[in-house]
Amino acid sequence: MPKGDTRTQTQWKDIPSRCDMKQELTMVENKIYSEFVMNKESYNEYEPGRFREFCISAGAKTLFDTILSAVTTSRHSTDRINLNQKRVVSIIYNMCYCMSQTCNPLQIDHALYLRSSQINQQGLETEHIMGHPCARRTVNDVVNTLSQKHGQSFEDFINEATRHKWLLVLIIDDYTSIHTKRRPQEERASEAKTMCTIEL
Repeated sequence: MPKGDTRTQTQWKDIPSRCDMKQELTMVENKIYSEFVMNKESYNEYEPGRFREFCISAGAKTLFDTILSAVTTSRHSTDRINLNQKRVVSIIYNMCYCMSQTCNPLQIDHALYLRSSQINQQGLETEHIMGHPCARRTVNDVVNTLSQKHGQSFEDFINEATRHKWLLVLIIDDYTSIHTKRRPQEERASEAKTMCTIEL
């Protein structure tokens, strides 16, 4: 039983026996699809406490705790339990993705992160086989859509900031001539071309 948990040892051991995992996973999968996949304006939920409540609101009252109890022992520290809670969020998203590849909000976010980290297409495909990101074609479609909507998204943001009278500080970082293939030998590694700070 994890430290700090108020349930008795018997109650903790009874959690897996009271969970119909397939049924509860289906409930969570349907809610993820309706609230995160179909609703393009929503943000995916990754905070363990809120995600646990999200599962409960879907009807999966014991799913989160069942998986957490399976990967947690009494030897684990509070920090380790907190880490396990974050991993349980990932596990549930991945299990839902195994049931339906259209239920893929975590996989899209992870694929975009890998793309921004310069992973190549073969590496992305290997990760996809392991169930972490979505397929290469899917992430390429998402990137193209984001690119096409970038201008409108920025304009919408500026309009919203104007309505709320926010102070915007846009910092355009220095555009430099910098080495790309080999490390330079001289002390000066790059030369700034422009630097600009805009306050609106």
